[in-house]
Amino acid sequence: MPCPSFNSATFPIDGVNPRSITAADFDVDGNIDLAVANFNSDNVSILLGNGTGGFVLAPGSPFPTGGDTPVSIITADFNEDGKIDLAVANFNTFNVSILLGDGTGGFAPVLGSPFPTGGFGPSSIIAADFDGDGHIDFAVSNANSNNVSVFLGNGTGGFAPAPGSPFLTGGSFPNSITAADFNGNGIIDLAVLNQASNNVSVLLGNGAGSFAPAPGSPFPTGGTAGTTITAADFNGDGKIDVAVSNQITDNVSVLLGNGAGSLAPAPGSPFPAGVDVPTSITTADFNCDGKIDFAVSGGNNVSVLLGDGTGSFVSAPGSPFSTGGIGAVSLTAADFNDDGSIDLATANFFSNNVSILINECIPVITCPDDITAANDTNLCGSVVNYPTPMVTDNCIGATASCSPASGSFFPVGPTTVTCNLTDASGIIIDSCSFTVTVNDTQPPVIICPDNITVFNDPGSNGAMVNYPPPTVSDNCPGVTSVCTPASGSFFPPGTTIVTCTATDAAGNTSTCSFNVRVITDPCRFFSNR
Repeated sequence: MPCPSFNSATFPIDGVNPRSITAADFDVDGNIDLAVANFNSDNVSILLGNGTGGFVLAPGSPFPTGGDTPVSIITADFNEDGKIDLAVANFNTFNVSILLGDGTGGFAPVLGSPFPTGGFGPSSIIAADFDGDGHIDFAVSNANSNNVSVFLGNGTGGFAPAPGSPFLTGGSFPNSITAADFNGNGIIDLAVLNQASNNVSVLLGNGAGSFAPAPGSPFPTGGTAGTTITAADFNGDGKIDVAVSNQITDNVSVLLGNGAGSLAPAPGSPFPAGVDVPTSITTADFNCDGKIDFAVSGGNNVSVLLGDGTGSFVSAPGSPFSTGGIGAVSLTAADFNDDGSIDLATANFFSNNVSILINECIPVITCPDDITAANDTNLCGSVVNYPTPMVTDNCIGATASCSPASGSFFPVGPTTVTCNLTDASGIIIDSCSFTVTVNDTQPPVIICPDNITVFNDPGSNGAMVNYPPPTVSDNCPGVTSVCTPASGSFFPPGTTIVTCTATDAAGNTSTCSFNVRVITDPCRFFSNR
């Protein structure tokens, strides 16, 4: 089965128009759960996962946000009690709700929630430690005031504006935000997507919670009407890059970071999104090749773009994948069925449900090419070491084993090596085979008898001579020898060279020779006359 490959199922929520989705373990059972911000019911639905890809609504769900039109939701432990909490940006009331988790899937607002942002139209939220005090903070992009509000956490769930907040983006209608260290100084920075100006602002942090534009910011995306921004190292150079989904041009812009806070388009960017009107983008390694890929939601589908590790992306086989819902406006990635493969979840705005797309990609084992080797000296075979078979799409950690194993003794002739790929339960999920052929290239050893001298037979001008056979040996069974003239032949007077040839089963030959000398005795010659 191609990797990735998704099958979808939908689960109802208890809110209206789910707008944003995130994943974490809310009830501390080891299974991934979901939280969904509902745009038109001003609450959050919690769906508890069973570890096999199924979900049920948590008791007490949905939970009010205390704000109006929640559009973005994130997770973090804001009060440091070891339980996952939520932060929700409320677009129409210009504030952020902090909902503290109780460890069972229930949530309640912290004292003072919601917190006014100081900006207008908070559209996207991100959490990180911006002032280096060990407490989680948050930043929110305010689409209608073209700035970013930063709130510093106190470790108990309370927040206060950072000095100088809000900070201007330098762009128009900032609708999505992410956090990373873009200039490599160990301090968290911000990247903000400005939808109306089609660019990305990089705001460098000072380690105290304040931010300033990076030189050259904002940076053009090369697309139109970006919807979501995400950050990771897409080309493997150790520097943080960003990707933007663009809903008007139906593509994904990849901007490579230079490690100093600047961004530039990757070669070939923007890349086709694979869906119409892309609304959201997330990153993960969906085919388990160690390289970052994209998932992009749009319409009723999700596309997957596979990264090659250089900053280029192509559509995965079989993409896009149907969600089974209507209006996939937000997505998140996690392993919902605990099989090691990254799955997807979407919030479906118009069908009031969530879709779970289980990644059913199956690992594939590929054997090395057939191998031909010569026998080891004086042995009827060879110790052969062969390359380890290649395993791809191995999200589940399957184990490859071959028989006979590499380093085994292989007899002369062809031997089939069978390699199996087994899962943790020992079930074979794929197999392949190849042939190791050992050729016998060693000639046999032949030792002729000593030279022979005889008299002629009485009354004959020569003699019938019988001689012992040559001594032959070989590294493999089946060696034969032939001498010419043969033992028992009539040999004329004088010296005759006898040549003996040893031939083994592989057709290798060796020769030796000896002399048969017949002496004519006149008395013996005339004795019968």
